[in-house]
Amino acid sequence: MGRSVKTVMKRMMNDAESQLRAKLRQLPDGDWSSVAHQDGARAGDRNIHKIVVTMSKRDNQLSFDFAGTDPQVDGIINCTLAGLSGGILPIVLTMLCPDTPWAPGGIYRCIDIISEPGTINNCTFPAGIGKASVNAAWATQNAVSETVASMLNTHPESATGTHNTARRGWSGLANRGGPPAESDRPWSPLAAGHAGRTAD
Repeated sequence: MGRSVKTVMKRMMNDAESQLRAKLRQLPDGDWSSVAHQDGARAGDRNIHKIVVTMSKRDNQLSFDFAGTDPQVDGIINCTLAGLSGGILPIVLTMLCPDTPWAPGGIYRCIDIISEPGTINNCTFPAGIGKASVNAAWATQNAVSETVASMLNTHPESATGTHNTARRGWSGLANRGGPPAESDRPWSPLAAGHAGRTAD
């Protein structure tokens, strides 16, 4: 990949980060919580499995803490940490970044994720995983949307503006992959993010 292309990609990530941080500074600090539920992990499963999230906003940084989320289950409704972070990104993009470059590498710099491995939305081997609406990533997304909407509702302009158009939910789900967010290496997704590689 040419040097000029990499330069543009890094500039887009830097711009996305700086614009989101500027927007966050305009919003009040606080903590907002939500709980989502999953069921039907497998045939005969009658239990309700919860996903708990507390979003904290301090200055220009967001933190999503999933303490209290239920352990991974014997079934296919679990998701990995990639699914969890993929459940956060669409909400942040649509509700906080409608006029910001959608460069996830820059957006993720503004987000901290706290999650215990071995939970339903941060499962570990050999837990079963799945996709579609039965997956914990979707429930994670629903819970995150409630916390972001609650934060926006504390700001009069954001509560009624375009920033809150997705407050009732979002039907898309991001597929997360590539190098860690702190890496400066651009990442090229293939097949909607199911495969990819870092840029040469």
